[in-house]
Amino acid sequence: MSLFTIGGKPQPFPELRPDLRVEPLDRPAPELHWREVRNGFSRLQIGDHTMWTMYDPPDWRLTYLMDVHMIGKVELHGVEGLELQDDEYDHERDWQVSRSWTFIAATAEQGRWLGTDRRRRGVRVLRTFLDEGFDDDWGSFALVLRDTGRFARQADGALAQRHTPDDPDDRAGVLGMAKLTVGERKFECVHVIDVPAQPTERDALMECFVRPDDGRLIICRRYNGRLWGHGNKVYADRGPWDEHLPDAQRLVVDGVPFIHWYDCLGHIAVGVDPDDYAISSS
Repeated sequence: MSLFTIGGKPQPFPELRPDLRVEPLDRPAPELHWREVRNGFSRLQIGDHTMWTMYDPPDWRLTYLMDVHMIGKVELHGVEGLELQDDEYDHERDWQVSRSWTFIAATAEQGRWLGTDRRRRGVRVLRTFLDEGFDDDWGSFALVLRDTGRFARQADGALAQRHTPDDPDDRAGVLGMAKLTVGERKFECVHVIDVPAQPTERDALMECFVRPDDGRLIICRRYNGRLWGHGNKVYADRGPWDEHLPDAQRLVVDGVPFIHWYDCLGHIAVGVDPDDYAISSS
């Protein structure tokens, strides 16, 4: 039974997350040309249409869906970029759609968030890269990633970082190749870990699986350091994340444990065709 409709059609994603399985592959990862909005599934080209979802523990039920159209060009403070129209469907808003816009610039090697246009308590709020703190929240990201040997898997499954001069100035690095199974669908992906070079308990980590032949993100998984968001009133009802999610999977990097929070699945992961859903400009 559909929870809500998009373009007059029932939303197409499964209400419960399909089973996920990851198996490392013993072969080197190719140079990855990941020409998408980092962890956002959208290709950096006009006309792209992407849909992705979020699934939360403990029952891994669908809680959020994003329907994104790359609608055209934009210029902010003299910098040219692309404009994304983001339609958000959130269970906390009873699946009522909320529209916002995001602005991205891209060169051959790097992407950069230029600005955001959101509504907050009925007020339209625009932020750009000239605003204080914007780059701390958004910033830039590499569009080409190479396996420099940054991550080494330990006998206990933990990861240790070994930084080299070849590492890009970027949070993300290549762990290797992996076979990803989503329900009955299988993908061979570059396994990317997005984490600070010197992680702490206040940081977050994204684990990403990107198809190398076309640079498409299939799924990404969010992890929190135990004190991520600590002191933020949004999470005031939650203690440290290892206590809030005591049964969640851990991923340890440089001795810092990260606690698995939620999973994001793109439309490719479950065989959805976004073009079956009409765009609205209202």
